Amino acid sequence: MRILIRDQRSGHSAYHPIENDELIAIETGGSISDPDIDSIELFPSAVILNDDAGHASNSPDADARSWLQSWSQSGWDEFNRAFRKAQDILKTKGTQLVIRPSSSGMLSDAVCTLNWCTRGGGQDAMVLLDPMGWIVPSMMRDLEDHLDRIVELCQEMVAHRRVWGIIVRSISRNVDRGGTESCPLGSGDADGAMILSKLRPLIDACERTIVTDPSDILRIQPGASIES
Repeated sequence: MRILIRDQRSGHSAYHPIENDELIAIETGGSISDPDIDSIELFPSAVILNDDAGHASNSPDADARSWLQSWSQSGWDEFNRAFRKAQDILKTKGTQLVIRPSSSGMLSDAVCTLNWCTRGGGQDAMVLLDPMGWIVPSMMRDLEDHLDRIVELCQEMVAHRRVWGIIVRSISRNVDRGGTESCPLGSGDADGAMILSKLRPLIDACERTIVTDPSDILRIQPGASIES
């Protein structure tokens, strides 16, 4: 397992080892539908894009028309075309495209992500797993059960060699936005020790583990305790 940390650098999310500042990957904040590749000055070995399909809102309730359209076959065809285009562009730059699925994108859960990257249009795609990014507030009550299912499905993605790495983090409810926001394992509305216990099989199986806060570097080491 190689531990990377994600922090902000020149307007992008930079992924680098905990030992040094070597740039391993950049997350532009762009998506498959709008990759924002022109903003990258120096291309690392991987560029990470989210799976946003161009919805006007992160909530299907607030943007039902575009969400229903994206879930149709034509929506998937459009997503696959955008994926191929971004992949081809990055190949000319000598870098690898990595997709980070989320609850607000086309790959909105582990089931559809597994189907897409093993049987659908993404059979040669690499994904950055972010299990807590699939969790929405309504799932918090049964979080342990949801994580069990997510881990089971993600292990299949690992077996198919479709996983670039895994992000390990906690989340807290954002009451104003009706969603969640990222936070360290030692804080938030979810039990960090439980999250780490559930994700441990994936952490051990993935080549790269990414933390979003320096305080989590020691926490993800086997046998470490988690304190708020």
